[in-house]
Amino acid sequence: MSECGCESHQVQIREPAMEARMETMNNYARTGNIRGLYTSIKDDPQLLEDMDKVRFIHTPLHEAAAFGQTSFALEILNLMPSFGKKLNPDGLSPLHVAVELKNITTARSLVRMDKQLVQVKGKEGFTPLHLAARNASNDDELEILANFLHECPESIHDLNNRFQTAVHVALEYNDHNGASTLLLKWIRLTSRESILGSKDVDGNTALHTAVKYYRTEAVKVLVELVKLNPKNECNETPLDIADKYPTDLETVKTILIDAGARKEEQLPKVPSKVQYLRSKVTFFEYLFQLCFSAYRDFVLNLRSDIMVVAVLITTATYQAVLQPPGGVYPPEGNSRLAMSDAALSTHVSGSAGKTVMKLRDYHDFMPANTAAFTLSLVMILLVVQGQPSSIFLLLCLIFLARSYYSAMKIISNSSMLTTSLFYICTVVTYFALGLKLLFIVVKSLIDEVWTPRLNTVAHNKIHDRCMGRCIQTHIRRLVRHYHLIKYGK
Repeated sequence: MSECGCESHQVQIREPAMEARMETMNNYARTGNIRGLYTSIKDDPQLLEDMDKVRFIHTPLHEAAAFGQTSFALEILNLMPSFGKKLNPDGLSPLHVAVELKNITTARSLVRMDKQLVQVKGKEGFTPLHLAARNASNDDELEILANFLHECPESIHDLNNRFQTAVHVALEYNDHNGASTLLLKWIRLTSRESILGSKDVDGNTALHTAVKYYRTEAVKVLVELVKLNPKNECNETPLDIADKYPTDLETVKTILIDAGARKEEQLPKVPSKVQYLRSKVTFFEYLFQLCFSAYRDFVLNLRSDIMVVAVLITTATYQAVLQPPGGVYPPEGNSRLAMSDAALSTHVSGSAGKTVMKLRDYHDFMPANTAAFTLSLVMILLVVQGQPSSIFLLLCLIFLARSYYSAMKIISNSSMLTTSLFYICTVVTYFALGLKLLFIVVKSLIDEVWTPRLNTVAHNKIHDRCMGRCIQTHIRRLVRHYHLIKYGK
C-alpha cells in the first residue's frame, strides 16, 4: 500500500519537474540556444519522448518557429521529426505558427527539411498553404506561398473543413495582394485546372467564389479555365450570383456573359440522383447499356486473348501476300527464284513480280486472305486501349494496312478483283478507325483525361453553346448512366 502511495507521490512530484524542464527548453528555443537544448536532453533523456506522447502540446519547435529561431527549429526537427506535425492547444503546427507570425526564413527551412509539413491540417482544417493564401500581404509572403507550391505541389488539392482549396481561401479573404493571381497562374502553368472545379461545403466552385467577392481579375482568368455554368447547393450558377448585385457586379456580369455563361433557368433541367433512379429508362440509355455491356463482356474481358489471336492472323496473312503460294515471277532474264520448270516455261514478258498462281486459284486465295487480314486488323483497332496515347498505335496499324493493300495490287493478276478488294477493305478499315477515334474522344471527354483546357473548351464552346437543351439533357443523362455503370455513382 505504501509502495503505491510512494509511486503516486513520485508521479505527482515528477510532473511539475517535467513542466519546469519543458519551460526551460522553451526558453532555449526562444533564444536559439542549441547548447542548452542538449543540456536539457542530458538531464532528462526522455523529455522529448514524453512531450511526443501528449496529443496537443506546445513544443519547443513551436516556440522556435514563433520567434524565428531557424537553426534551433531545424535542430529539434532533426531530433524529433514527429514534432513537425504536432498541433499545439490552438490547433497549429510549427509551420502554421511560422506562417502566422510571418517568419519567412524559418517556414521555408522547415518545408525544405520536410515537404509534407505543408499538408498538415490544423484548426478548421487549414493547412499552412491555406494560411499562406489567406494572410499573404507582401512580396516576401507571396514568395513563401510560391515556395509551398514548388516544394509540395500536391498540397493544392488539400481541403479545409469547409471543403475549400487554397484558391477558395485566397479569393474569399485576400482581395488586394495577388495571392489568388499567383495561385491561378501556377495552376495554369502546371495544368492542374481540374482543382478549380472543386466545390466547397456550399457547392461553390472557384468561379462562384470569385464572382461572390467581386474578384474581377480572377474572373477574367477563370472563365478561360473552368466550366462556366456549374450549380451550387442553391442551384445558382456564377451568373445567377452576379445578377443578385447588378450595380456592384456589373463588370463581372459582363465578363461572364461575354464568355457564354448562362443562368440556371437557361440550362437544361438535370434530375437529382433520386429523380434519375426513379425515372423511366430512355431508348438511348437502353441502347447504350446494351452496347456497353457487349463491349465489356466480349472485348474488355477477352482483350488479351483477342489481341494474341488477331496479331497472329495479321502476321500470317501479311506474310502470305508478300510470299504468295507458288511465288512470283522473277525479273526479266533472272531465273534464280525457286520456281517449277512449268512455271518458268509459262513466264510471260512484263509479268515480273506478279503471282504465279492461276487466276482461279488467285480468286480463291486472295479474297479469303485479305478478308482475314482486314478483320483481324479491325479487331486490333477495336480492342486496343482507348486512351489518347494509343492514337499513334492506330496510325501505325493504318500504315500497315496501306502497305498490305499496295503489295496486293503489285502481285495481282486480276485488276478487277484487286480493285474491288482494295476499296471494300479500305472502307471497312477506315470506318473501324473512325469508330475507335470517336470512342477515344468521347470517353476522354467524359472521363476528363484530356488536358483540362480541352475539356473546358469542349464543354463551354460546344456543349453549352452549340447544342439545344433537349440534346444537352440526353447527353447529361447518358453521362450519368455511364458513371453509374462504370463507377457505381
